[in-house]
Amino acid sequence: MIARRPGRLRTAAMGMPGAVLFAEAVIQLRRIGDPSYDNAGQVGSGAVLIGLGILITLWVGRSWAQRALALVIALPLTAIGWVLLTATGFR
Repeated sequence: MIARRPGRLRTAAMGMPGAVLFAEAVIQLRRIGDPSYDNAGQVGSGAVLIGLGILITLWVGRSWAQRALALVIALPLTAIGWVLLTATGFR
């Protein structure tokens, strides 16, 4: 029988869904001021994506310390996700 040990990447994995939503929010919020998009719609959808990212990260954490660390780890993951989304044409 193999003993179960917590993985080193568990907390990073908990921050990943929030980071994806945050990266999508960055893309939405960068569209503010573009005449092709409605500013109010971009602000609203960006706020919803940020709120959902925070809620899902809080939901998957087991303790408040783990949840806070997952949110902190989500920040660099958001930057990486934004770069990848931008490189693939999501602007």
